[in-house]
Amino acid sequence: MFSPDSTVVALSLLLACMLVRCLQTDRLGTGDCVLLIGVTGVLALSKFAYALCLLMALLPMIAHHRMPMRSRLILVTGCVLSVMLLLAWLKFGTGFATNPSRVPYDEVLRRQRELLAAPHGFLPRMFSSIVRLQGWSWWEPPLLFLFWTLTVAALMMTVIVWRHDRQRLLFWLMSWTAIMGCVTLVYAAIWTQFTLTGQAGVVGINSRYFLPLVPPLVMQCADALRAIRRNLTR
Repeated sequence: MFSPDSTVVALSLLLACMLVRCLQTDRLGTGDCVLLIGVTGVLALSKFAYALCLLMALLPMIAHHRMPMRSRLILVTGCVLSVMLLLAWLKFGTGFATNPSRVPYDEVLRRQRELLAAPHGFLPRMFSSIVRLQGWSWWEPPLLFLFWTLTVAALMMTVIVWRHDRQRLLFWLMSWTAIMGCVTLVYAAIWTQFTLTGQAGVVGINSRYFLPLVPPLVMQCADALRAIRRNLTR
């Protein structure tokens, strides 16, 4: 049986490989574009928290400035269709994703309105939870620490290694930004639907929520390490 969690983890591995293929190949074919938009689209529809992975479908247009117009249309049209399907699901199916045993539905709606009206008010709560490595169980802080270490390492290596390669720098920075957007959506979802009123930070974070984001970060680090190794062996 496939679950949303297992689906997004499996697809994240394929997405990471597709990102590397975008950089390694000289020409991205129509089939590659269809596969990329399909993977990112299913990721977004499987769990709303990973909706910003759709931005990664547009990364080939950064890596390949001379991409055929047909391939560009496939990527852009696929993103638009995926967004429309996602909005339709949010409109008709969002009631199934609430947790009234902890947070009443009316409170969930109030918090969602608060996020839309003043998202900056939520950020201090999220940053506090991140800094304190706040997790749902006692074993979560070490796993969250590893994830954030990988995240910072990916950003630092990208900025340092690709500072003279604007194209590759922009490619990986866009990918990293999309991942951080997914992280923000995870924290927002847990706060609106799981964190009790009066609790500090964001209560209910599990490291498994960030597992689908690990493969792209690992590939980002691997690409930088490969460049470092190539420079050292010259």
